[in-house]
Amino acid sequence: MKITSIFSGILLVAISGSVMAKDVPLINEVDFLEASAQASKHNKRLLTIYRQDDCEECDRFISDLAQNQNNTKYNKYSFYQVSTNKGIEVVCPNGLELSDNEYFEAKGIHGKLSLVFHDEYGNVVYTHNGIPAHDELYALMDFVHEEKYADGSEYVPNS
Repeated sequence: MKITSIFSGILLVAISGSVMAKDVPLINEVDFLEASAQASKHNKRLLTIYRQDDCEECDRFISDLAQNQNNTKYNKYSFYQVSTNKGIEVVCPNGLELSDNEYFEAKGIHGKLSLVFHDEYGNVVYTHNGIPAHDELYALMDFVHEEKYADGSEYVPNS
């Protein structure tokens, strides 16, 4: 069953009964175009965190992320977490629906924790596998939000 609703400007998508870390919704179905559009309304980008259940490092990372959401870097993003141990349904910006394994393989998601950064259209800009150090995370966040590569050139999504 797919559930999608808008509540007070926040996209809520099939939220699971268990929450692994407060303030970062755990989802099992997502429409990246819609989620990114909602984030863009608030001048934010979408950051989806794919993590394994029972991963203490992942819990610490996400708890730290949730506690620091008022940080100016973190405030530029809407965060969601996805358990890689449970099934997920994905709707890509082009309308293609994929199962979790198809999506994980296509986007290079593997390991205990992966961060997937999206542009304003829901397209994947960058996938980072592993838990990054804070300075590395800040650099990734700036890159995606500002839509500029290290050489200063701008990111242009595929049409």
